[in-house]
Amino acid sequence: MPRAEIAAATAPAKPLELIAVLQSPLLWQERIKERLQLQDVARQILCQGTTKEGKMPFARLYGCCRSPQGTADGGVMHVRGYYVASTGRSYQTGLQHCENHAADPVCSGVFYDLAKVEIAAALKKHRGEGKTALRLDLTASHHHMPLEEMKKRFRAAAVDLYAGKAFQGFKKRFGFIGATTGVEDTYSDANGWHYHQHLVWFCDHLTPADLVEVRRYVDRHWRAALRRNGLDGSKKRATKVQDSSFTADDYVAKFEHARRWDADAELTMNQRKHGKLRGLSPWDLLRIVAGTLENAPLSAERAAALFSEHAYAMRGAHMLFWSKGLREHFALPAAAADDEPVDDDPEEHESQDETEGQADGVLIVDLAPEAWRVVVGNAARAELSIVESSGDPAQVKAFLEALGVRCMLRGAVVMADGP
Repeated sequence: MPRAEIAAATAPAKPLELIAVLQSPLLWQERIKERLQLQDVARQILCQGTTKEGKMPFARLYGCCRSPQGTADGGVMHVRGYYVASTGRSYQTGLQHCENHAADPVCSGVFYDLAKVEIAAALKKHRGEGKTALRLDLTASHHHMPLEEMKKRFRAAAVDLYAGKAFQGFKKRFGFIGATTGVEDTYSDANGWHYHQHLVWFCDHLTPADLVEVRRYVDRHWRAALRRNGLDGSKKRATKVQDSSFTADDYVAKFEHARRWDADAELTMNQRKHGKLRGLSPWDLLRIVAGTLENAPLSAERAAALFSEHAYAMRGAHMLFWSKGLREHFALPAAAADDEPVDDDPEEHESQDETEGQADGVLIVDLAPEAWRVVVGNAARAELSIVESSGDPAQVKAFLEALGVRCMLRGAVVMADGP
């Protein structure tokens, strides 16, 4: 168990009330609520028993957004809430984060939200120079094999696609600069696991005739790469190449429901995407366990087992990544990419700087560890974030006092000491 874990001791439950009508966008509020609810379900599924080394599996997920970070002197940080006037939202610092974009809906959602902004910036710059960005979907035929095995073969085929003299010729012919790659897996009883990739290829300006040639190249070489690695794909479905009238929202929308389809959306909406037809996303599996997915085609027990298979198979995998040098080409910060596998050591993660990219936030509440424990014990993390997004310290103070937390106002900041 992480040494800074204090959330296990629950406070007496009290009725939760939102004090006033809030101005934060409703969609964001619902996302916060669902992400934290699904994170709790993922904890219940994955953080059980011990590993061969005697550790809790997915220990960092266990404390993510629940346990305060530790301090250098062995203490525990305060949890601080910030209001961002420009967006009408809030964020918190001082908490542990697991950065597991495959198994944690909270960290995944935050990562994809940032990725969407970065992809949109790259598309804007690239198109502004009169160049072409292509959106690609790469798939393979269903084989009802374990997800881990399908991922291994698919990734080997993806490496093959970029290898050899043929691709070097392609790069020179079409001015290929680099690619962003988003990974997705869905499940259905009819087809088993469906592992696939959504990409954006950044190239020089392409004519309609060039696009026809690119489509032929991708289809021929991708299906050949699949065959070399024990997979196959139909000529009709294995590849899809589209010109880039798409936006970042469209690209990320491949990973998210209720969004218009665009390139940056396609890559990053995996976190919020609901399975279409019979395909269930990992988050759909969690919704089934939580009892919130209508007309669920699987039992909760089956969905939990499948989510566990997904989490272990995708553990440490890159869910969205940029090819070497592409981030630098677009002047994006290198640290923001999903470029490094995530291990499961909770101690490594306690000193991260959570304020990066949040410079416009205004401190609205400071919670001592004891006060934060009351919030967690009342399952009020989402509600607190929503009240913080009102930007009104009086609402935050009234909300915490309704939970039994002792508070005082120091200027425009609520100081919460404990029960």
